[in-house]
Amino acid sequence: MMTGNTAGVGPVTGVTISNVRVRNAGTTAARVNGQPGAPISGVALSHIVMPGTTTGATTLGQANLTNLSDYGSLTITP
Repeated sequence: MMTGNTAGVGPVTGVTISNVRVRNAGTTAARVNGQPGAPISGVALSHIVMPGTTTGATTLGQANLTNLSDYGSLTITP
C-alpha cells in the first residue's frame, strides 16, 4: 500500500486485509508507504499465508513486509 505523491492526498486509515495465500513473494519487500502529513494507519493484517508455509504470518518479517514509511499502527495476526 502506498499513497501517491499528488497534491491533496489525505491520510488512509482503517485498512483490513485478511485470508490471503501469497503464491509468489516476489523479489522485493512488500510495502506500506504513506506520505509526510498523510500516513497510512490502522492497518490490520490477518491470516496472511506465505509460500512454503501452512499457517498465517505472525511478524512483519515473515510476511516480507519491511518497506515501511510514514505509517501508524499496523498489526498482524495468524
